[in-house]
Amino acid sequence: MSENIKVIVRFRPLNKKEENNATDYKLNIDSSRGVIDISSPDNMKGNNQFIFDKVFDEKINQEQVFNEVAKNAVEWVCEGYNSTIFTYGNTSSGKTFTMFGHENGKKELRGIIPRACETLFSIIDKKEDVVDASMKCSFIEIYREHIRDLLCKDSEYNPDLRIRQNGTNVYIQSLIQKEVYTPSDILEAIREGALQRSTASTALNAVSSRSHAVLTLTLTQSLLDGSATTSKLHLIDLAGSENVGKSEAQGTTLAEAQTINKSLSCLANVIYALTEKGREHIPYRDSKLTYILQDSLGGNSKTIIIATASPSQMSYSETVNTLKFAQRAKLIKNIPKINKNESNANLLKTIEVLNQKIAELESKNKDSQVIIQAVENASSDNKEVELYKARCNRLEEKIENLKKERIEDDKRLEEYKEIFDKQRLLAKMVARELCLEKIGMFYVKTDLEQYKSVYDNFKRIDNCKILEIAVQNSKIISRSACIDLPEIDVELESPR
Repeated sequence: MSENIKVIVRFRPLNKKEENNATDYKLNIDSSRGVIDISSPDNMKGNNQFIFDKVFDEKINQEQVFNEVAKNAVEWVCEGYNSTIFTYGNTSSGKTFTMFGHENGKKELRGIIPRACETLFSIIDKKEDVVDASMKCSFIEIYREHIRDLLCKDSEYNPDLRIRQNGTNVYIQSLIQKEVYTPSDILEAIREGALQRSTASTALNAVSSRSHAVLTLTLTQSLLDGSATTSKLHLIDLAGSENVGKSEAQGTTLAEAQTINKSLSCLANVIYALTEKGREHIPYRDSKLTYILQDSLGGNSKTIIIATASPSQMSYSETVNTLKFAQRAKLIKNIPKINKNESNANLLKTIEVLNQKIAELESKNKDSQVIIQAVENASSDNKEVELYKARCNRLEEKIENLKKERIEDDKRLEEYKEIFDKQRLLAKMVARELCLEKIGMFYVKTDLEQYKSVYDNFKRIDNCKILEIAVQNSKIISRSACIDLPEIDVELESPR
């Protein structure tokens, strides 16, 4: 069943610069009906009215935003649906604050992401039909149309990752997916990744995000009926659209702003194409952002867009553009479905049906035996005795065949479990070996640098006596393996 994307608009408070430039500017917000009336500062363009699922003014706090908007998305993921929340708006409109919160660590200022992590684990712990659950986390940024893995700690080797598609499934090749067991594990991964995220200072924002950040939580649940669900929660903090004249961006910052505006234009084109009747081609591949969001826009996902805006008349044009974008996005219809694998559940149902048939046949067999015994006692020459005997024999054969089928199904189920456990153990062993190999390579590289340093010092020695003393006293023991120093052939001048 299709459903529309939910769109929420949030206005932030005025900052000091905007308060000093306040003018007669009409912005009426009716939160109860989700209606926004906005008029241009010069009253030349008339009034614009917009209607959304929810509208929050500057008085709303972080906890209310999560409870009224994002908590539903977390519950959908626990039910087996894919879910997406992303913020859209011009730079300095409050997108990162809404998603991540304030960096000073105050509990009441936490954003959607830290609250969603806690709620996700809390709901899973309370579900009675879940036998086992596991979760993986990935964190990327799209910077100037390059995908960087923010969980890759090797900053020297962090290539531009490629997007791949397998049928309708879109994924990022070679992306690190970290297993997480508590909300703290996810928040620690976010802190590590945030240190590598690209930011810059502009005239509009002291710490402006120069990239799109995508945090993905993949939840796998094994249920009592033998089935399993695999669902994803995408939490996306988009970089802000930027008026380069107001932000005074120059050099690299200007190039970043141009790339950001281009990718957001591609996003707007995709949304326009999805809402246009009779349109067959959707330009998802025009940018990395829209390619990744392919499933969230017009696909198998329950999606929420939070449009952030400033109530200042200084940002009038940017605010109207944001509201028009959000109004268009509200028309998109997704077709979400529970991502459920019922192969094991079907096997268990088959075993249950076989057990029921065996019980029924055994009951009939007992009844037949009673009838046969009664007939034999009445007349040993009665033909009905032979008839019932033959029927009993056929029933016994059916019972034996069904028992064999049940045993085979039980064995097959055990084999599936053993194969899964072996694959999981092998994956852990491979990950451990790769980690050890990387550590070993690090130590070898360090030792080689030490050898080179000693060798260079030897080459610079001109005095023969000093050289002899240095050779006698220089002994280097490798931390990874004991390697003798290479022989050094140095021609020495005779002492003067």
